[in-house]
Amino acid sequence: MSVVIRGSFDVRGAPRVRIHVFRDIHSAPGMALDGLIDTGFSGFL
Repeated sequence: MSVVIRGSFDVRGAPRVRIHVFRDIHSAPGMALDGLIDTGFSGFL
């Protein structure tokens, strides 16, 4: 089974994803966290 995670770009153009974290004692969707995708690419070739 494949899962697609949709992302977006912030105001600086950095790629971001939003994930929801919850434990079994909390109800969904839990706590939303935005994460920066760091590829290490600086733009210099």
